[in-house]
Amino acid sequence: RLDAIIDDIYYYRLGVQDRLDALLQEFPGFVLGHVLKGYSLMSEGTLDAHPKAQGHLLQAEALASNPRERLHQEALRAWIAQDLSARAAAWEQVLIEWPLDLLAFRQFTGSLFWTGDKRHQAEVTAGVAGFWGPKTPGHGHFLSAHCFAMEEIGQYAVAERCARDALDLQPQDLWALHGLVHVFEMQGRTQEGVKVLDDAARFLNEHN
Repeated sequence: RLDAIIDDIYYYRLGVQDRLDALLQEFPGFVLGHVLKGYSLMSEGTLDAHPKAQGHLLQAEALASNPRERLHQEALRAWIAQDLSARAAAWEQVLIEWPLDLLAFRQFTGSLFWTGDKRHQAEVTAGVAGFWGPKTPGHGHFLSAHCFAMEEIGQYAVAERCARDALDLQPQDLWALHGLVHVFEMQGRTQEGVKVLDDAARFLNEHN
């Protein structure tokens, strides 16, 4: 159920937070569920989310946890404290030891986008690329993030290939569409971008 929720978060599907809340009601001792809820609250970018995220962090800290879960807690703790370098270091350590941790990967690359560190974002996606393959669960989410990172540093051919591969797996992958349209924009391929967005308009209201 957590895997399905993470999948839906990165496909921007509706109703995810209600399902996560229901999961935590049913399993209040689920460490990573509390961390994910904390991440989701912090992603709102509002100060009133901080105490709510802190509450979920405290619940996670009170439970037995493994090293990977503790690193995720460290990332959330640093985020709440607005220590962005410590947050990055925690996620980076997760990926060093568990390069297929999709949650750490997408949180980390997403945060690097928001802080404008596109070179580091590209280094992170390229650094774990060798661990991902077509049969790896979540491969589409890797591809769309790698697409965007490559587009941001001008590697348009790689970005387009990754976007199209991701869209073959899930035609409503909004992050892959986003990256692909950026490629079109940067290459002056305006009509191709317009067509992609016109085609996407039929399902955009079904997403967050």
